[in-house]
Amino acid sequence: MRAATIALVLLLAACDDGVPLVVEVRHPRTGQPLADVPVRLLPYDRQRLLDSLRQAAPQPEPLSPPDLLARARSLERQLAASNPAADSLARVLAAVRHELDRWRAAHRAWSARTFAAFDSLARSAADASGRIEQADTTDAQGRAIFRAEPGRWWVYAYFVGPDSAWTWTVPVDLAARPRRLVLTRALARAQPVW
Repeated sequence: MRAATIALVLLLAACDDGVPLVVEVRHPRTGQPLADVPVRLLPYDRQRLLDSLRQAAPQPEPLSPPDLLARARSLERQLAASNPAADSLARVLAAVRHELDRWRAAHRAWSARTFAAFDSLARSAADASGRIEQADTTDAQGRAIFRAEPGRWWVYAYFVGPDSAWTWTVPVDLAARPRRLVLTRALARAQPVW
């Protein structure tokens, strides 16, 4: 597969203006290529914008209840095993889910307030760079292909698995030669899926 990627990059280099960038997205747990993942090439650091909004928030981000989520998952496993105490487990699980729902609502409200200005900031950052954001979706081999002018860019991708959401915001410096970037678990931020 590496030879095919190199051949693809060389072919792109001969075809068009701009520096070719091949982004490969790998499953964070298995390392297998991920198809149908939206990937964006940004002329600004998306994570820096989000972090600045988070720091400027008048209230801190509601902390996620990992113990509550772990308890809910444990109860779900016990309930799936259909043990004799299923009715009482179901009641406890309902109460735990209610607490998780309250946290989700609080977090959604906080996020809506905190990140309301994100689109405007991102537009301003893109305008200031003089470059245009690009988007692609990974193919069956987990590849997204871009052509961009030389300079610093940020590759952003997001993948939701069964229990975690994975976010990549990776800087890439494009020079005159083609580049290949592989998005792996080591480059990702993981968040539990509630």
